[in-house]
Amino acid sequence: MVYNPEQTQEKEQLTAFLTVKLTHEQLDAIQYAFGKGSFSQSPSMFTVLFIIDRPEYHGRSHADIRRAETNEKPFLVIDEKTPIDGGIWYVDNFASEEEVEDGEAESTNVVWKIRIKIEDVPVLHANYDIANRSIREDLDSVGVDYPCPEEFEQDEVYTSGLDTDEDRFLAPTWVTVEPGEYDETTDEEILKTCSPRFEKVYRLKPNIAKDLGFISRWIPAGTARPLTLSDGTTKTFAEGSVVLQMDYDPKAAWAGYQRPEGSL
Repeated sequence: MVYNPEQTQEKEQLTAFLTVKLTHEQLDAIQYAFGKGSFSQSPSMFTVLFIIDRPEYHGRSHADIRRAETNEKPFLVIDEKTPIDGGIWYVDNFASEEEVEDGEAESTNVVWKIRIKIEDVPVLHANYDIANRSIREDLDSVGVDYPCPEEFEQDEVYTSGLDTDEDRFLAPTWVTVEPGEYDETTDEEILKTCSPRFEKVYRLKPNIAKDLGFISRWIPAGTARPLTLSDGTTKTFAEGSVVLQMDYDPKAAWAGYQRPEGSL
């Protein structure tokens, strides 16, 4: 067995609200753009977009929608400009008193939001979620002053600068491989090609690597340990299992983005 957590982890769902009526073709284009972004870090999509049309939100401000939503998770807003400029509003929570005191926001009525290129939403959301960057920091790049006002115009759509096609296969993944699925060697001719030098190297069997979309090469391995899954259960592996850092093969036939069932 080869266990790749990227392909088994639960996909996060981001909700987007329509504030205008769009055609099926326009909605398809939004889903397509989001799908490109969902694959921007690996061939395994990590976020999906669920679009909802709530007529009561048409023409409402982002702050009004934020107050109406009891779920505190960030959401997206699709407006009349989205089909034109490819931007979508990413809306988080209201500014805290501490952020007001620090001069980041005008008042606690300021809702943290930023208009983002649709393709960039998945990766930026992931970074905001772990506080690797903040909306306030990115608002600097589109000319929003300090303290952030309750209402502001954002003429420029913010982009991360990532190339969703070129960057898709850059990041490796770490897979757990059970005995029988990998080769190991101490062959001197192979070892001398490795830098730094190792006493033994391993590789995922080439035929298995090809079937799974990986590039098979000789590399050092780590010892496999039990993993705690998102549902709290523990996944264990057979004795002798190893962990290998694998690169994805851009030439493999990868599945495309799948729109969540029930989404527009």
